Amino acid sequence: MQLRPCSARWAAHAACFVLAIVVAGPGVAQTEAPASEQPDQQQPPVVEPIDTSKHGTVEAEIPAQRESTTGVPDRAKVKNRLMEPRWDRGGFFLGLGGHYAVELTEQIGGTGALASGGGLSIRVGLKHDRFWQTEFTGVYTSKFKDSGVDFFAWGVHFGERFYFTKTRLQPYVGAHLGFLAYYGSNYTGSTYGFVPKFNAGLNLYQRQTLNWELDLSYYLGEIGAAKDGSFVTATLGFTWF
Repeated sequence: MQLRPCSARWAAHAACFVLAIVVAGPGVAQTEAPASEQPDQQQPPVVEPIDTSKHGTVEAEIPAQRESTTGVPDRAKVKNRLMEPRWDRGGFFLGLGGHYAVELTEQIGGTGALASGGGLSIRVGLKHDRFWQTEFTGVYTSKFKDSGVDFFAWGVHFGERFYFTKTRLQPYVGAHLGFLAYYGSNYTGSTYGFVPKFNAGLNLYQRQTLNWELDLSYYLGEIGAAKDGSFVTATLGFTWF
């Protein structure tokens, strides 16, 4: 079949159009930039993780600052208060001391004479609180000597002490009931009897579990054949809790 000139011309245009599409297609595809080469898009901001250790310190400091500004003691002050030594501690204790004794009866040392001598004392008991203490005491005085007198005395007492302060230096007074016995060269055998004791003194704490003690005690009573079996002691010792 023979094409007419018009039809042949349109067929030639169509063939050129198809050829152009076929030839240009790969080029168009290649002109499209890969995703990696496309312009960078705006990235979201990076949030750094919070340092919890620092965060905790800040949180711990903030309440303390608030407390100090509101009149409430801050943590440092509370800690210092808790670490302060307590000089009014209670508990069981053991006390030892050395004393010097002077008897006050003429029937032992003689008229106008006061026999004297050294000795030891021991105390055990319980301090209930900063004001009150219960104790057992023992005293032994060796060889009172004056005007030829040579004798010794021993005794045991039970009583209470009462303290006035809770500071490092604590004055006190005490009252005790007990028994005292004398043995001497101017007696046939021994003499003994009921003798109350009154004392006063000072405790000075070196640390919370140890204090030094200065005590003055007065023993008052009638001891057997001795109409006045009184004597005084001055004691320097220590107490351990």
